[in-house]
Amino acid sequence: MEGHIISERYRLKKYLGGGMSSVYLADDIILDREVVVKLIKSDPYNKEKMMERFQREVQNTIRLNHPNIVTVLDVDDTSEYHVLVTEYINGPNLKVYIDQNKPLPFDKIVELSLMTLRGIEHAHNRGIIHRDIKPQNILIDENGQLEITDFGIAKALSETRLTETNQVMGSVQYISPEQAKGKIADERADIY
Repeated sequence: MEGHIISERYRLKKYLGGGMSSVYLADDIILDREVVVKLIKSDPYNKEKMMERFQREVQNTIRLNHPNIVTVLDVDDTSEYHVLVTEYINGPNLKVYIDQNKPLPFDKIVELSLMTLRGIEHAHNRGIIHRDIKPQNILIDENGQLEITDFGIAKALSETRLTETNQVMGSVQYISPEQAKGKIADERADIY
């Protein structure tokens, strides 16, 4: 899809990956800046539930405004996709950063941990649990600023339960015991 223009504004440049969605580095041709475009494929058989999930993601991420959380810039719908646009963080994720810089000095570990915890605290204070905190969802820019991304499976505290199909949401390697057992997840799931 590289080269395609989404929402008459975002020119897709490079595929970055994705799980439930496709994530691209893109150029905002109106504001002349790089952004990240997350394309969530519309499911014609499950359109209402996908729309609800997308709307929940948008509502959750819009409520978050913190230096340690990636900023949502725009949302849109096309005939094929739900579109979520965020700021572009020019730097590696925490997993890559650790691999490139190991062993990390103790003071750097504390610094990165505190930035992560500040972002998580901000989300929790707004009733949002990320539910998929892992090194791949934490980005570090060229100035050493850390930002948490991908609130795609975050739910408001009042909605923390399994999906109706009893699928566990999250990455298996990092999932909290409550989530793995299908129990209600609270703030502790993000610290686990």
